[in-house]
Amino acid sequence: MNGFLTNFWPLNLTLGVLVIFVVALMQGWLGRRALLGGPLRDTGLWTGDLMVGFLITLIGLVALRHVLESFDLLLPQDALESTANDAASLDGEPSELQLLTTGQHLLRTIIYQVMTQVPVVLFVLWRIGCTRTQLRQFGFLPCHVRVECTTAIGGLVVAIPIVMWFSMVSIKIGDLIGATQPPPIGHSLLRTMTTSDSAIATVGLIVSSVIVAPVLEEVLFRGLLQSVLFDLFNGGRRWLIVLVAAFAFSVIHAGSVPWQALPGLAALGVILGWLYERTGSL
Repeated sequence: MNGFLTNFWPLNLTLGVLVIFVVALMQGWLGRRALLGGPLRDTGLWTGDLMVGFLITLIGLVALRHVLESFDLLLPQDALESTANDAASLDGEPSELQLLTTGQHLLRTIIYQVMTQVPVVLFVLWRIGCTRTQLRQFGFLPCHVRVECTTAIGGLVVAIPIVMWFSMVSIKIGDLIGATQPPPIGHSLLRTMTTSDSAIATVGLIVSSVIVAPVLEEVLFRGLLQSVLFDLFNGGRRWLIVLVAAFAFSVIHAGSVPWQALPGLAALGVILGWLYERTGSL
């Protein structure tokens, strides 16, 4: 029975994604004009703000090494997460990430977010202004809670099979070219949670990675990057805007997931970017 399900799972997943694609085409959600009816947001963000955000991140990354070193949390190769070394653990050898406790992983994650992401988010919120009206126009606060929650749930339902399909195809391609198989649990933080030595630290990691990180990343990639591109193209070429932001979103995760997961993350970025352009809500 398990073999039967294993053999037909890729086909069923492919058929499911095909159905989603056909429905999207029939509804006109993938056409050139699909995003033109989205809200016109005037956030005041421009290219200079993106450059400042990049500079803040760069300074944070430079300082990050010294801070991690002072807390004795610095791993070899100056990497926050090393998928190459994680792969070694599949052969029974402890990976670099396993040399740290779950509490240390939590501290590393918090330091990384505070030093590289939070300052940029605060800068963006300062630039757009922190009034309720401006935050709603930016998409940080909801305008229609019920509609936006329903849209978010629908987007999640659509995103899951699409991301799984892209990941499955990437793994198959990797098999064909003789690439190393990705670990069963792709993200290094998830692997840390499965071998946790502290329940409190595990809860902290879950909150950090499931709640805090997505909020910060949405502000950075959809809120800042897409808004700057929106201003650069005077509200046009929205599909190009979505694709560029999705590519950047996947590349930024290259150090924490196997390469086979990157196409799925890019697809997720496209869906999130599409939702932002259609609804104006993060």
